[in-house]
Amino acid sequence: MDNTIVDTLPVLNAKNDKPHLYQFKKPDQIPGIFRYLPPLPDAIDSIYALSQYYDMYILSTAPWQNPSAWEDKISWLNDFF
Repeated sequence: MDNTIVDTLPVLNAKNDKPHLYQFKKPDQIPGIFRYLPPLPDAIDSIYALSQYYDMYILSTAPWQNPSAWEDKISWLNDFF
């Protein structure tokens, strides 16, 4: 999911410059950070097009130190699919 259909890197890199502001060691540990990330250009349309011919599965994982990431990613998928 991350960096294949979701544009994760710009947000994580921007937050990585000031981790002390968020009181977390890494930006992927910030609660809610995965919830409203933008999709990569044409990613959603491409998945819909491919799903006409293939069974599609979206795989992802979440940081162990960010329990909200699981819910955020599922909510993101529900918003777009």
